[in-house]
Amino acid sequence: MKTRGTIAASLNQLGLVAVLAMGITACDSAKKIVDDVLDGGPSDTGTTTPDAGASDTGTPDTGVADAAPGDAEPVDTGTPDADTPDTGPADTAPTDTQPAGPKLGEACAQANPCASGVNLVCVLDDSGQKGSCRQTCSVKDTKCPDGNFCATLEGDLAACIPTGSKGLPLPLCKSCKDDTECGAELCIEDERGSFCGFTCVADKDCPANFTCEVIDDGKGGVLGNSCIPAAGACGAKPKGQVGDPCKDGNECETGFCLLDGPNGYCTAKCANDRECPGPKRTTANPVNYLCTPAYEDKNKNNKTDGIITICSAEISGGKPGGATCDPKKEKECLTDFCTLASDSSTAQCSNGCAADADCPANQKCGQIGLELDEGGEGIWRGCVPDLKPVCRPTNNGVEICDNVDNNCDGKVDEGDVCKPAAASVQTINLGKLKLFANGQFSQVVNFTLPADTASFTLIVEGLGADRGILAQLTDPKGVNLFNPNDRTKSVLASFADFGVYSLVAPNTSKLQKVEPGKYAMRLAKFGAERTVDVKILVKSGPQPAKQKINLNLYFVGVPDIDAAKAKGDPDFQKIVAAINSQYQRAGIEVGDVKYLDITGADRDKFAVIDTNEGADSEFAQLMTLSKNAGNDYVNIFFPKEIAGDEPGFTILGISSGIPGPPLTQGTIKSGTIVALLPDWRKRLDRVTGTITHEVGHFFGLYHTSEADGKFHDPLTDTPECPASKDANKDGRVDLVECVGAGGDNLMFWLSSGKPDLVLSPNQSFVLTRNPFTK
Repeated sequence: MKTRGTIAASLNQLGLVAVLAMGITACDSAKKIVDDVLDGGPSDTGTTTPDAGASDTGTPDTGVADAAPGDAEPVDTGTPDADTPDTGPADTAPTDTQPAGPKLGEACAQANPCASGVNLVCVLDDSGQKGSCRQTCSVKDTKCPDGNFCATLEGDLAACIPTGSKGLPLPLCKSCKDDTECGAELCIEDERGSFCGFTCVADKDCPANFTCEVIDDGKGGVLGNSCIPAAGACGAKPKGQVGDPCKDGNECETGFCLLDGPNGYCTAKCANDRECPGPKRTTANPVNYLCTPAYEDKNKNNKTDGIITICSAEISGGKPGGATCDPKKEKECLTDFCTLASDSSTAQCSNGCAADADCPANQKCGQIGLELDEGGEGIWRGCVPDLKPVCRPTNNGVEICDNVDNNCDGKVDEGDVCKPAAASVQTINLGKLKLFANGQFSQVVNFTLPADTASFTLIVEGLGADRGILAQLTDPKGVNLFNPNDRTKSVLASFADFGVYSLVAPNTSKLQKVEPGKYAMRLAKFGAERTVDVKILVKSGPQPAKQKINLNLYFVGVPDIDAAKAKGDPDFQKIVAAINSQYQRAGIEVGDVKYLDITGADRDKFAVIDTNEGADSEFAQLMTLSKNAGNDYVNIFFPKEIAGDEPGFTILGISSGIPGPPLTQGTIKSGTIVALLPDWRKRLDRVTGTITHEVGHFFGLYHTSEADGKFHDPLTDTPECPASKDANKDGRVDLVECVGAGGDNLMFWLSSGKPDLVLSPNQSFVLTRNPFTK
């Protein structure tokens, strides 16, 4: 159906500026019988709460609090804001009697509706007979309590439903003509007709017998993910697919049930392994399916009278096809079949085949006889030992580094194919893209990543004062890596930003390797329609054990130091050496350093940064002065002061984004600032900590723990300091309270002012995937 998805949450709540303030800163061993429900059988069938905000490395010597300028609260992670509707019944004016009927969360039915007058509705389960009272909501405007989402019911009614509910409300499976009849959901059209879907991220978000599938627009684009019936008509109990449990062929879509003991599983006819499915996603322990023979019982007398080749679950721990095996040992092969060569000289594990090309290089496709209960032999085609192996080209005859003679010239890995390729960063310009108004998803944009991709970076320029964000990113396997409406289920972490939006991937513990191939992406923004420029930076090749970063150091009216003095100033050179020492912990060294001055009217204007929020702030304007800088240099500006937004707040440093746009100079997001306060010479560790902390943000790192202890970064190996450690009940977790809980990490929201703070392996991984490092 033609439709666009939209972001349910306001983007304006999702992007904050990264700030640092000072202070509180598996031989036939068992007969398997196939039950075929059809005569002769059917025809052959193929077969994430990071913070985007404040960062602080100030020392706790002044008692001054740390806050993100203009937005001191933690970043929106899909959890309710302070103004989220109560999870209990709405407040009502005092009366002599309370409204009659079940209250929030209590059982209800059509004959026993919820209490009236308190914004509740009875949401019935799949049976339509019983349900529970849920808070009403508006899909467009209302946020639901944590763990809930606003789901459309009949008509214009919507209610807060727990995420992952198995008894989902209408309009799932409701007949529809277009999206308008499905509320906030998609009207899905397929061979079964048109019906309303239900937004999901994974199969567990859908009812039984439904799967979470990617829905396309019929033009090669992706509309979103939705719950759809696994098979059969919408709402009908589908027949089992390959791998699903069964007791006879009537229970399977293919009509074949492979019986192995009292129970069995659905299977399908095949000619080779390629016609069998891969790992079954919906099972607790996914298995592969291989093409193997099975015995038929056509006469239904519990005696084998034929052979059929079907998809069979591989034997856990078995050997692959072509491997040497012992015919006397059970279940030694993945296929459970160990075949002797014609001269009995060797035995090898066998797979089903249609031609020699279906077999390993040391085997050929031949006939194998299996004894039947009714007498005689049943014949199947399987891979058997090739006593005169013939080299068969692999990889289309192109030699690659795999210890195999790919081109059959008698040589292995010739032509320096094993020589490491050089690491590089290339740009994929995706051109201009129209972003629709008010959070509607853009058209689908596709890009392809090479096999040696280490990381990729999305950069969107031209957002102006409006905030933009990635709306959907589907990888080559069909997995959606980002959901802006539920970050707890996202593989990547990101928050909306104005001016220039950036995302470096991988940036969480959920994604450690980039899948090569074709990606589908959509973007969104709030505000008026706007056309933006989109590009992808691809960092590829082997990543050196030691990488380097280059720095541009800009001095902006600091009284006792400028570019010329800093080159030889003992104190400042200690800072540069300390930066190098800190980042060496992540396998990064400081490379070239340029010392630059901001002069004239710009120096006078930006020596004190009075405003640091928005596209027109002095902070944003200062970043644009990097337009003539080398693209592979990280910009750090040193004004003499960054004015706080509230009394008692002294801001030590700010990063323009998490991350900032790599290799992109002269934008309002092209760098970081660190204040050189009057006492900077006495606080060299504090200055170093602030610089390395803010550059950490600029490279894509979040706070390990936020001030309130409720929000933490998306990395699994960084310690968390929970709110329960707030011993003095001041609403903040400080350095003393977080000893042994991350207080000594470089990206903790406060800094101890000590040198050589901790960086975890995952933090180092994120840093070295940024295109700035090389």
